[in-house]
Amino acid sequence: SPVTKFQAHPQENRTFARQDELPKLPVPTLEETCERYLRALEGLQDSKDHEETKRVVDDFLKGDGPRIQERLQAWAADKAR
Repeated sequence: SPVTKFQAHPQENRTFARQDELPKLPVPTLEETCERYLRALEGLQDSKDHEETKRVVDDFLKGDGPRIQERLQAWAADKAR
């Protein structure tokens, strides 16, 4: 006899059934996201690679990052309605 019993016709979307009732999480700042990203990679990269990653992240913060963050915030605001 199997340990897990599967229903022939399970309820649709039962995993996300009450998701609309949950409060929306705030979009973190771009700087916070980049800092967390760098911290996550710190132990996985040697110092040379990590310095290169920091440089690329800094370029992103000064380049496309703010525009992409703005689009993300607009998308999140639309989803909150």
